[in-house]
Amino acid sequence: MLRASSCQEAVSCGRLPFTHLALSTTRLLDSQRVTAEISAGGRRKPPAPATGIHITGVAIMARVLVVEDDPALSRGITALLKSAGHAAEWARDGETALRYFDAEPLGLLIVDIGLPGISGFQVIENLRSRGCKAPILVLTARDHVADRVRGLDLGADDYLLKPFSARELLTRVRSHIEGARARTTALRASETRFRRLSESGFVGITVGDASGRILEANDAFLAMVGFSRDDLVCGKLDWASLSSGDDVAAEPGPKVEGAGRPREKRYRRKDGSLFPVLVAVAPLEGGQHISLSLDLSERRRLEDQFRQAQ
Repeated sequence: MLRASSCQEAVSCGRLPFTHLALSTTRLLDSQRVTAEISAGGRRKPPAPATGIHITGVAIMARVLVVEDDPALSRGITALLKSAGHAAEWARDGETALRYFDAEPLGLLIVDIGLPGISGFQVIENLRSRGCKAPILVLTARDHVADRVRGLDLGADDYLLKPFSARELLTRVRSHIEGARARTTALRASETRFRRLSESGFVGITVGDASGRILEANDAFLAMVGFSRDDLVCGKLDWASLSSGDDVAAEPGPKVEGAGRPREKRYRRKDGSLFPVLVAVAPLEGGQHISLSLDLSERRRLEDQFRQAQ
């Protein structure tokens, strides 16, 4: 059996890659009854050797906070997470966990339901209300569907029922961290595409509310309708002022209920002239909506030229 001290010496000498170290350490923890500690609710002290392993020059996979009131169980879990390359911290109660969240970003939280003071359910609800996007893995000995449903409804991502194995815990942690990173990457890519669309110069984008006010508009839209950003800030730009007069009911506003197909209509510029546009509208949260407008003036001009040439 590979001892922790041998692992540490091998790493410091460069003879043992980190992947082998993590695997060997996990096996070491398993062999020394970490699973038994978890199964017993942490009543016995977990083995000390794993906590003494120091890994240098290895990128931290994620910052994980273990919220558990049992010191022995928490030490076993944090040692296991550190052996897999994570930066694991321990919070003994819910108040400490919330202070951790306020102090530094977290990649994942492991929360026990039965905490002193505020419960694990309250911790989850509080974290989500503060905008915490990190995955939350719940540890519990309660095998009740109602408890699992409540935790998931409050914002938990997954449940791990005691007793569980070290391998299962690490697999769940890795899966949720990879999923969160994939979602973050996709969101950033979507934001980049939207920013490029907003800055493209030919698609007008606005955000409005149910009363018909235009709250935000990109430069392309302002140039399209002939209004300035000062007009927008001063509240001089709304859908009523842009209405052509013959299709007021179709303007984006209170009647927007779902994303509809793009439709052609007319907008009125600040100088009073009308021009054709292709508009698509979709609802946002809080009764707001987003609209994308494409000026069809050049298209109409070319169509007229083509008809005259025939």
